[in-house]
Amino acid sequence: MKAIKLFFMAAAMLLLVSCGEEKVPAGPDYQEMTFNATPATVNGVDLQFSTGESISVFDGKANQKFTAASATSFTGTADANAESFSVIYPYNASYKRTSGKVNVTIPAAQKPAAGSLDPAAIFEVAYAASKDAALNFVFMPALVKITVAPGEEIVSAQVVADGNETLSGTVTLDLSATPSCTQAGEGSNKVTITSEKLEGSYYVAVAPGTVSSFTVCFTDATDSRCEIKVAGAELKSGAVTDLGTFDSFEWVEAENPNPTNVAKNVIIKASFAEADFNVLSEPSFEYYPEQDHIYRSEWHRQGDPDQITTTTYNGEQFCRMVPTTDPWAWHRVMQVIPLEMDTEYEYSFYGNSNARPYWGFNLWEPDAWFETPFDQWVEHAVSDGGGEPGSYNAEVKKLSMEFYSGDSYFADMYLGFWGNGGCTLDFKDLKVVPKGYDKKSMKVANVESLGSMKNATFDDLTDVERFVVWDDATAGTINVACSKATISGTFVDNAVAFAKEASSASDITIGKFNKAKGLILPAVAEADGIINMVPDAAINVGGKTYMHYYAETAPAFMRPDGTALERYIAYSGFVVSEDGGKTWNLPDHGRNWVPFDGSDHIAYWPNSYTCFAQASLCQKGDYVYMLGTLPGRYPNVMLGWAETKRTFFAARAAATSDISDPQNWEYWTGREWAANEADPNIKSSLTAGTWAEPCVVYNPKFDRFMMIYRSYEGALVFKDADKIEGPWSGTKILVTDEEFGQCYAASVIKVDENGDLYIVASQF
Repeated sequence: MKAIKLFFMAAAMLLLVSCGEEKVPAGPDYQEMTFNATPATVNGVDLQFSTGESISVFDGKANQKFTAASATSFTGTADANAESFSVIYPYNASYKRTSGKVNVTIPAAQKPAAGSLDPAAIFEVAYAASKDAALNFVFMPALVKITVAPGEEIVSAQVVADGNETLSGTVTLDLSATPSCTQAGEGSNKVTITSEKLEGSYYVAVAPGTVSSFTVCFTDATDSRCEIKVAGAELKSGAVTDLGTFDSFEWVEAENPNPTNVAKNVIIKASFAEADFNVLSEPSFEYYPEQDHIYRSEWHRQGDPDQITTTTYNGEQFCRMVPTTDPWAWHRVMQVIPLEMDTEYEYSFYGNSNARPYWGFNLWEPDAWFETPFDQWVEHAVSDGGGEPGSYNAEVKKLSMEFYSGDSYFADMYLGFWGNGGCTLDFKDLKVVPKGYDKKSMKVANVESLGSMKNATFDDLTDVERFVVWDDATAGTINVACSKATISGTFVDNAVAFAKEASSASDITIGKFNKAKGLILPAVAEADGIINMVPDAAINVGGKTYMHYYAETAPAFMRPDGTALERYIAYSGFVVSEDGGKTWNLPDHGRNWVPFDGSDHIAYWPNSYTCFAQASLCQKGDYVYMLGTLPGRYPNVMLGWAETKRTFFAARAAATSDISDPQNWEYWTGREWAANEADPNIKSSLTAGTWAEPCVVYNPKFDRFMMIYRSYEGALVFKDADKIEGPWSGTKILVTDEEFGQCYAASVIKVDENGDLYIVASQF
């Protein structure tokens, strides 16, 4: 045993010695270093480096930026102890190396100069085994060459892989000593090059691979098209495949015989019937559960949604309030509602309780919902059913009370009861109606999806954020404005398209985009400091087309939680077309509709202009009406921060006037129409909703205005009124997310003789 113990002790000592001699990797040693560099060589293409250009150097620790001190060297800081260095030209801070590989994107839209290729399509890689090794760059994409003979006004050429092989999109670059370029995920079988005039030789970067055959599609300045077949080839990294010289063209009208479905939209047909008017929304919808803090005192208790159950009387369904605790007084805020000023209202319901029921409301003065803390709001009225606790147990009967709105804009309506444990209150048909109001409202009779719009052009239309669609009676066409769209691989702020002649409100097929020399011609050109110009409404008045838009810029202020707004509306305005949407002009007064700066625009509330940062337009008789909101897509009522306090606002202008001029509009103040004087004290609040981007339309069949918007509760909803000033009905569900997807920014194309609406809704 002793010998065995000595043996294991000796073995342990040897193990310790060997561990002590094991080499420990050195830590990072960041040093400034210089790599000598030789650019890649591709036959016929100049790929020389220029002073000031940068590369991404991966040293195992990070993506380090090195900058060219000359045409043959790059200097920067990296870990001198790195085992090797992998390099990509040009530099991109977003590149991440995983398992020695980096994904890059070969663009589907390229703009090469004659005799060259688009710099955005150049990807070169190099590998250095040490900090003293030279960088010998290798070109990674494959190249195809096309030569266009002089004489034609050609503005674009599209190279198409007939077998649907990938030519553009994401590719993976292997950054080892033997680099390679392989396809990664889904891509496109097309690459388009554009110019004011294509003439000479052009190089197009594509993904390596074998293509069975090509079609090269040329487009001239009139948007005519010529397709030429070319034999297939094996496309290799750094090698040029010459597709030939093109000098003979047979031009035809550019219409795609196989239209594609346009994503992120749905065409909706909605039919309606008459209904009783009610300021409250449909039962259980837009209940505003987040509003439970609006009114609370030590003798009132408010319940949770699961404390509302159902019961029946004589086969009719009622809602039942049942407290889960044992309070002697209990109530629930049923809904927050907008009111008209100076109006008598009747609040009623049918009820039955085994306790003393009460019902009431809180009225808020015009500024209370902006400035008054929640715990300072005062209850204005309470009514109860009389009797002692436990003595009420009567038959179902109508309970009602009248109140006067006065200067108030909003009220929260509640129900409750006095009593002890086991108390209940059953109710149905809650109503708040202006006293004596005898107009009929509207309800949904049927809603159906008619599918999405189609695209019969050869321009791929993808990633559209929102659509504005209008029926141009003057030109006899249906027109479409797309914002934040990718068209044939190129991002555009906005674009106008014209539907085919055979299109109808129920079946829209885009036949042509508005272009100039083959390039998309935006309706609203981008201005300095602006990220996006977004059309949100269009209308034909007096032989002209007016398009309202808003301009987005970088974040201008922070939310209370410290995060920056993703977008900020700097201003809004109009552009005008007198030729059916082919050309658009920006009036001199077209950019002064939101006169606030980024730091105080909320405090400037509610100047009439600011209320129409986002807007919708419709006409009835001699007036054009505009429904507007403040910027954003946030909940509109009482969420505790001014930026989220959204309501809808109304303005009107004579149909014979220039509606692009703010001075030609009158604004609804809550009591009257008043000319705008940029007065911050003008209170033009019309009604309330929970999301922005409204759509307003007049329905002559029902003689009702309708506002359509996306609700915070998850649906496309509407309200209706016989006058734009109101009274407006409660919120009614048009379509839910479960039925039609997440719809927003509705655009009404047409109202037919039956009062049916044809709507294009954008989709998240």
